[in-house]
Amino acid sequence: MRKRPYVFIVLFMALFAGAQVSGSVLFSDDSISVELKKQDFDYSFKAADTYIQQKKYDVALYIYINLFPVDSARVVEKVMELDSLFDLPKEILKAFATNVIQDTEMFQMSNGVMSGSLDVMNKKAKWGDALIKAIKAKKIKN
Repeated sequence: MRKRPYVFIVLFMALFAGAQVSGSVLFSDDSISVELKKQDFDYSFKAADTYIQQKKYDVALYIYINLFPVDSARVVEKVMELDSLFDLPKEILKAFATNVIQDTEMFQMSNGVMSGSLDVMNKKAKWGDALIKAIKAKKIKN
């Protein structure tokens, strides 16, 4: 079986960004076993609003990243409401790194082996980049 190093790169990025990863990592001579908490995200504005009310901004921002291709104008408006709380581009990157490793659309576990889709990760990363670009453009405009 071919190892997928990007899985561990994303895991490292998430840990570096401050992700709270539950589970364990086991090492042996020929394998690495990673158990992570997985989450099925509800990609809706209602769900994002609920997370904002709970002050779980990273999850809300991750949902907004995934809603960006659906309604970019509305996403930008909703995210701009958080502008006074923190540096949005930095928080969007952190939200991506923290939550993509828990996203069941991205990673799956089967028989103790984690597999992931680089195409899905790249697609979502591009949406995050486009959101950051739109936020910066909106700030310049105002």
